[in-house]
Amino acid sequence: MTEGIIGSMKALEIVVVLNNSSTEGMVCSDALAKERDEALAKKEKLDKELDDVKSKLTTLEKRSAKECRILAQVKEAWRKLPEDKLQLEAMLHDATGPGPNEPEDLHGLNRYALVDKIVELKNGLVGTGRQSFDNVVDQLKVVNLEVNLCVEGVHFLNFVEGGVIVTPNDDDGVPVNTTM
Repeated sequence: MTEGIIGSMKALEIVVVLNNSSTEGMVCSDALAKERDEALAKKEKLDKELDDVKSKLTTLEKRSAKECRILAQVKEAWRKLPEDKLQLEAMLHDATGPGPNEPEDLHGLNRYALVDKIVELKNGLVGTGRQSFDNVVDQLKVVNLEVNLCVEGVHFLNFVEGGVIVTPNDDDGVPVNTTM
């Protein structure tokens, strides 16, 4: 009987060892499955991040290519700047200098100097006209000493219309100040 008990005990021991091995295998199998699932989840997450990075890289490469083209255009424009400046200065000189049909004595003047000269001559003509008018009025007073000549309302800018002295209007329609 002892042998039967020893045999039973050995059999139980084998069953326990096999049961433990089977349980350990299941535990290991479950742990491996869990690790596999976690690894797959990490892989999916990393694949998504990789796709995002690739997309961003593509966008940056396109942007970089565009910026390189713009930079090349800026460099080309910068290189041509002195040449363009000379062309503009020549065009400005041609535009401000006398034209081909203008008199020879104006070739030393540019357009700005011509405008200044015209303004100066206009102001001189107005002054000369006023001086001439005042001189005529003074001469009439001297020639007609015996007549008391009325010069009230007389001004070099006024004119006679329909037997009446009329004061002209300026560009805004306001009568010009003609007091002497």
